[in-house]
Amino acid sequence: MKRAVLLGVLLACSAPDKTIEYAPYDGPPAYPNQRPKLPPPKGSFAFVSDSLSDTISVLDLPSDELVAQVPVGRDPIDIDGPHHLAVDHEGNVFVALSYPQPTTLPGPHAAHASAVRPGWIQKLAKDDLRVLGEAQLDPNPGEIVLAPDDSKLIVTHFDLRRALEPKLTAEEQRATLMIIDPRTLAIVSLRVCRAPHGASIAPDNHTAYVACYADDALAIVDLNAPNASPQIVPVGSKGPYSAVISPSGALVAIGNTDGKDTRLFDTQSRAMRPDSFVTQGAPYFAAWSSDETKLYIPVQAPDALVVIDPATGTTLKERAFDAATCMKPHEAKLAKDGTTLYVVCEGDHVAPSVVVALDATTLDTKTSVKVGVYPDRLAFTP
Repeated sequence: MKRAVLLGVLLACSAPDKTIEYAPYDGPPAYPNQRPKLPPPKGSFAFVSDSLSDTISVLDLPSDELVAQVPVGRDPIDIDGPHHLAVDHEGNVFVALSYPQPTTLPGPHAAHASAVRPGWIQKLAKDDLRVLGEAQLDPNPGEIVLAPDDSKLIVTHFDLRRALEPKLTAEEQRATLMIIDPRTLAIVSLRVCRAPHGASIAPDNHTAYVACYADDALAIVDLNAPNASPQIVPVGSKGPYSAVISPSGALVAIGNTDGKDTRLFDTQSRAMRPDSFVTQGAPYFAAWSSDETKLYIPVQAPDALVVIDPATGTTLKERAFDAATCMKPHEAKLAKDGTTLYVVCEGDHVAPSVVVALDATTLDTKTSVKVGVYPDRLAFTP
């Protein structure tokens, strides 16, 4: 009883708690952005996705100088696999993160087509490639393409694991095409076909052409009507991997890596042309000349760059590559002035590789720029 009385007296005599007010913080940022700014370009920038370096290499054109290699991704430990990219008219970069996974699936594409971990898309600022926004994707994002007017962005999912899973229904084996608002990164998703990879968007800004690797077909998707079923057109060959639309939008060049040929789809008749441009090696992402009289096709095993006349199928020029010059050419990209052809070389997926700049007429090497490990795509600033 005495202890209780004493405690009450002490509590009654204690001073009330003081209220401490702090002035608003007006110092420097608590978590400052420490990314260095990219230097002002002497000409214009080209960005290269280095899949197994977790970097984007920045080239200054036309001097072909490497000015920066900027880390990208979300995971500070594992490989994020920046796989393909696109650049909008403001210069912002969109990159897909496709986390690689060890696999026993056969074929040259297994390493980036059998993951179970969700991918991501990130929007990166043009001045230092800091993250402006991001959204989660399905596993194994493949191609990433902006509409010509920047109104929409699409991402395919090259999910071979899903396509080959016998326990799934035919509908469940189909992977998704995601239609993304480039400003908000809001997503509309639809199942398009099995293992869709390469894609292009027509000049009308809403028709997409998607190479369906496991269906040996081309899917035609109306991006303004995502609930409508895509039109599926057999390509007449095996393993369509790339779908590159011509400048006018009249033709789509489909590179069939398993069939080792390139075929053309007529967008007006919505039918395949009978031509088959057979190459010794597997064709990847081709480039059109501005007048559509030449198609530059990078091929692997043997590694080469083949130039054909798409009207006649005639081989106009060919350049064989040794391992020291360009191992596993993955993409050809013609400079805006049409004089230089850039070829992205995958390399051995262990050591840094290169982007080689060729004279578009002679195919002689002009420059060779070392980039990161397993580069796969190059995108120009507008």
